[in-house]
Parts: sequence; C-alpha cells; structure tokens
Amino acid sequence: MNEAHIKAILRAYVPREVRNWLRSPAQSAQWLWRSGLGRMGRNRTWTLAEGSRIICHPIAYRSVRTQAEDPEQAAELASFRRHCRPGMFLFDVGANFGLFSLICVRMGGRALAIEPSAMAAGIIRKQMQLNRTGVAMELIEAAAGEHEGFIELLSTGVISDGFYKYEPWRDARELKRVAMTSLDRLCARAGEPSHLKIDVEGYEAAVLRGARNLLARKSATIFLELHNEMAKAAGEDPRFCLEELSRHGYRIYSIHGENLDWDKALNRPICRILAAP
Repeated sequence: MNEAHIKAILRAYVPREVRNWLRSPAQSAQWLWRSGLGRMGRNRTWTLAEGSRIICHPIAYRSVRTQAEDPEQAAELASFRRHCRPGMFLFDVGANFGLFSLICVRMGGRALAIEPSAMAAGIIRKQMQLNRTGVAMELIEAAAGEHEGFIELLSTGVISDGFYKYEPWRDARELKRVAMTSLDRLCARAGEPSHLKIDVEGYEAAVLRGARNLLARKSATIFLELHNEMAKAAGEDPRFCLEELSRHGYRIYSIHGENLDWDKALNRPICRILAAP
C-alpha cells in the first residue's frame, strides 16, 4: 500500500478536524500549552508605538509577534496605525485574532471584526474581554463574500491558527459550511465604515463584488492583502481587485505609500496594498 492509498483511507475515515490536530503534533501541543497559559491568566502585553497597550491571549500573542517582526506585515501595521483616528469605524474582514480591530479601538474608534473560523473567533472573544472593548468592538462569526448565504471553506486547523481557505475543488467531506454575508449588507445593518481591512486568503474578489455600493461611495480607506497564488488556484483573477478599485476612483499604493506597479504586485505570492478614496 503506497502513501497515496494511506492518505485516501485517512481522509475517508478520519474527520479533517482530527487530522488537523494530528498533522503537526508540535504545533498542536503549543496551541494546547498556550490555551492552558490563557486559562491561568498568563497573558501578554503588546505596546503600540503611540504608547497604547493591547493585552494578548498567549495564542494571539504569537501571531502579533509574527506580524510585528515580518517587514511587510510590520509596514502594513504601521501604515494602518498612521491612518487611524478617533471616531473611525473599521470593517476588519478576515480578522483572525482581531489585532487590527483592537488597534482601532485603542485609537478611539469602533470595529466590526468579521471572521468565519470558530477557532479564531473564540480567541477574538477572549481578546475582547481582556481589553474590555465593550460596545466599541463587535464580532461577526461569518465569511464575507458576494452575497448573503452560506459557503463551503477548508479549515487549516492549528497549523495556520485556524485559518479558513476557499478551495472549492476539495472533496465535500473536507469542507465546512459557514455563514456568509456581504459588506453592502453589513453597511445597511451597522453603518458605513471609514476604514476597511481585507485579508481573506484568496477570496478578495468575491468580497469586493459584495461591496460595490460601498466602493461606489468612496468613503473607506482600504487595506487589502492580495493572495495572488491562492486566488489563481481558486479560479479568480487577482487583477480584478485592482481594476475594481481603480474603476471606482481609488488611488492604489503599495503599503509603503509608493505608486503601485501592478505587474510586480501581481507576480508576488502576496501583495499588501493601500487604496485611498
């Protein structure tokens, strides 16, 4: 029996949630260890350049450190902080552990964190409690897409901090059905954001198609992560996102504030951009 046959048998009889935990014993052990530290109140503090502090659950703190130490992610965080202001309203689409939302709240704004992963949403709730965000931050446990309804997503488990990915070609048994809404629908319910951050693992085009009314009003400064390789694998054209923003009159820059070279941006696995109204 070769490796392919063994994997096929495991997929048929062992649920993906279990296989996610077994796939990387070391990372699973670290997740459980950090969960235990959180239950004991061994939380960590991350200080913003402006002096404000965010209390982090141990699981979230690892992600925060990664974002702060990676040059591109650190530049994105710095750019986001420069655009924050009291009274802002953020739609944090693909919130993961809610870092952008918490920064927004600490800077005197309100945030709507939109996250389909139950694992990540659980950590966001803990982060909201630790930081006493109150009514300044709300969690929507759903995916954002082109319309309201449901979508089948692939859970990556603890290997990628509970991220969900859009991989429609997968066997249906591998996918999880989650609720989906659109940004236009959220605007009708919660009001229009002044800031929009999108990090959805290759599903960016669908999110923008569900935000056409919002984009047409050009009210939000947009921080967008283009996951070019993931988008292409899912049958999307990443160029659509740039064209859609440009069509609505947005000025598109690199996260460093330079004019964006579209061809170079689209040839990278991930490109972080700033779109200004």
